[in-house]
Amino acid sequence: MDKSRTASKRRFGALGILGASLFAIAVIVQPLYRTDREFSDPFSAYAVGPYGWVQTAAFVALSLGSFALVVGLQRRRTEVGAWQTGRVLMAAWATGVLLAAIFPIKADVSAPIHMLASMLSFLAIVTANVRLIERVRAGCQVGVVWW
Repeated sequence: MDKSRTASKRRFGALGILGASLFAIAVIVQPLYRTDREFSDPFSAYAVGPYGWVQTAAFVALSLGSFALVVGLQRRRTEVGAWQTGRVLMAAWATGVLLAAIFPIKADVSAPIHMLASMLSFLAIVTANVRLIERVRAGCQVGVVWW
């Protein structure tokens, strides 16, 4: 793998880690200062009310980080089977998370869109992981270069 391609994969990998990390920080910190929410509320509920922009930004960060991983996992040669399917499903996950950010879970028209996008994106990420793991177990080199 040439140096420019390696550097590009590192950048996309770092963006994926950054997006997931920002989401994790938001999920951990919000229950500490959000007195309008119960600890047992789903993450999506934090996008409504005061400081709702924090959860919305966390969803956007997770989505962009996931899209970065989709790009970073691109292979040089033609993709087939499990690897391509896994990347497509990961892109569906990233799209669903972005839709969850755009349509918060409020008691209006956006709630059904949010819930449908969330359910489909969770199904997509679980299936994507299974498909990608199948390919890695079959001996495919992942192609993401870490530091």
